Amino acid sequence: MKTSIKQTILSTLSTILLLSMVIVAQVNTAHAELIDQTNNKTISAVGSDIINKTKNSEQLFNFSASKARWIKKPTVKVNQCLIKRVKAGRILRPKIRMIINEQGDITSARIIKSTGHRCGDISLLRQVRQAKLLPFTKDGVPVKGYVDVPLIIKIP
Repeated sequence: MKTSIKQTILSTLSTILLLSMVIVAQVNTAHAELIDQTNNKTISAVGSDIINKTKNSEQLFNFSASKARWIKKPTVKVNQCLIKRVKAGRILRPKIRMIINEQGDITSARIIKSTGHRCGDISLLRQVRQAKLLPFTKDGVPVKGYVDVPLIIKIP
């Protein structure tokens, strides 16, 4: 019972932190934010469905961005090529799918919604792969899962 209360408190705090997290870019005045764009129905059912299996038959669980608890947050800097190619003030909304292993390492990351520029996508992937998360859990046991992380990038 105590573990369940602790998990609920940690989950709630993680959600609050994630929704209020702003990652400030260090290039000019550009910034990026991690946001959760899921609805309440999705959040309440997070982690309960197996969506597919990996090649070696391991189960891969789907988690919402609100379940991501960062140990080392990604430092998102706006790539110079985006600054040159995209009109100042424009907002880009890429989305990255990350596969997280049982230790919380990002084993795979791919763009599922592009910035519209290959150089920006490659830069984002490189930066996000350096982050680290607490492992996702199901019934208190660390599991391999994936999460779709939406970003908001404002071009300076």
